[in-house]
Amino acid sequence: MENHTVVHYAFKFVDTFILDFANVSIDDGTAFGFCDRKGNFVIEAQYGAGAYLGMNYFLISKGNEFAVIDKNENFIITFSCGDAPTFSVVIQQILKNKKPLKEWLKL
Repeated sequence: MENHTVVHYAFKFVDTFILDFANVSIDDGTAFGFCDRKGNFVIEAQYGAGAYLGMNYFLISKGNEFAVIDKNENFIITFSCGDAPTFSVVIQQILKNKKPLKEWLKL
């Protein structure tokens, strides 16, 4: 096989797949990321345990803080202490960050 890279991970922890992604760890369970169904990392293992929220948004944690990132690891909701944000808070923040149609069309 030329020009192909094959990567094999020995996952120590794999959560249930939610749609196309699963929260996984390759170490002793201290660093988590997300992989697709082929086993490729989409979000590298560098956060605490988390969950796929759908529409390419991921809940991540660091200690007792939670944040929401997109597939490119842009923060939608930055780390904050307390409970994980609810679905409605995540959607509200996503909609708040969207540009108005007028701006997209540059009218």
